Amino acid sequence: MPSDGVSSWQHVLREFVRSERPTFPDPELSALLEGVTRARNSFDRYKKADRSGYSYTQQKATLRMIAGYSRSLADSLNGADLMVQDDLSDQLGANDFIERMIGNLSRLEKACKGFDLGQSEGRPINRVQYQWVIRMADIFESAFAPAKASYSKNGKFRRFLGYCAPDELPQYGTLSSRTIGRILEYRNCLNDRLRQSTSL
Repeated sequence: MPSDGVSSWQHVLREFVRSERPTFPDPELSALLEGVTRARNSFDRYKKADRSGYSYTQQKATLRMIAGYSRSLADSLNGADLMVQDDLSDQLGANDFIERMIGNLSRLEKACKGFDLGQSEGRPINRVQYQWVIRMADIFESAFAPAKASYSKNGKFRRFLGYCAPDELPQYGTLSSRTIGRILEYRNCLNDRLRQSTSL
């Protein structure tokens, strides 16, 4: 049982890492546990906040709406008469408030329009689940290089996922080998797309 103030899953994961890599440095192990904790917490927070699965169409509509509001507000600020602009700047104690706000709204609009959704068609993906598995794969490969994340039922990565499972992840029926394989294939596509974009 854990005796150093960590939760039970952290204790089990720490023992697993130590058994696989006895010389794994303590600072790197602490960083691994922090990364897994953040990913677990994000998964649980997303699941508790929205049970719809965060579909591609939902995200696309939200980003389009935010982009539209950003453009509309930027145009309103830019079109306000000088007295209104000065009054707002005085109220907020910043002479360049209008200019900075318009710039921020413009960047927000561009970010929404240029956001890589990772999917434009086909079968909807469970974005929360995909994000968590992809993060776990990144952490796993960083810790156990040259080992690669695999969907093998009895493989090391599957055991790693089991030790890291978020509280809100259903215990059965959600992470089959086929599902994990599909997520890892999706991850490879995203990585290929990133490499292509950075090589331009």
